[in-house]
Amino acid sequence: MSRLSGLTGPTGLKLKKPDLFLTLALAAAVMGAAAMTLSCSTMFVSPQKEEIKIHLSRAEYFFNRRDYQKAAQEYEQILAQYPRNPWQDKVLFSLGRLYGRSDNPQRDFKTSFSYFQRLKAGFPKSTYIKETEEWLNWLEEIISLQGKINSLQTEISTLQAELNKVTAEKLEAEKALSAETSRQAQERTELENKIRQQNTLIENLKSQLEKIKEIDVLTERKTKKDN
Repeated sequence: MSRLSGLTGPTGLKLKKPDLFLTLALAAAVMGAAAMTLSCSTMFVSPQKEEIKIHLSRAEYFFNRRDYQKAAQEYEQILAQYPRNPWQDKVLFSLGRLYGRSDNPQRDFKTSFSYFQRLKAGFPKSTYIKETEEWLNWLEEIISLQGKINSLQTEISTLQAELNKVTAEKLEAEKALSAETSRQAQERTELENKIRQQNTLIENLKSQLEKIKEIDVLTERKTKKDN
């Protein structure tokens, strides 16, 4: 008896040769289809991986040359076009580090923080997690301090505006006071001049009066002599 005749199907029943051959044929067909699907899948993914590697190489090239703007464009293009690529955690880490660098003119702590947060949330077992958590702790402290500084700067701006207003009002009051003081000084000068003029006039009148009195005395004496 052939060894094939002793095989059993999924239900535990012995399979006859025709049934056995049919089962084996179906299994072969399924395995072939799976192999074909895997082959097609591999053919589809490989070109994408090569494209991603090209973008990564370009990004790292620009990063090493400190052309952070172009490096960021390459990394962000990978995230946009290949959201499920196998280097996603590396791209997120690179972007977080890029936006946190002190020599980056486009340095943005909040943007850096957001990329590291995405990495931590999406890839908790990534090899970058330890460094990511260190970055997040540092950035959280920086962002908090920045918020306090911005709040104080806003308060200073408000106080400066109030000071400018008070200073302007004071200058206006001093200007008005100066004008009033000047007017009063001018009026005083005019009054003093008038007083001097009046005193001069009085002196002239007194002089004339004395002359008239002298004339009267002389006239009276002459009259007495004539009598």
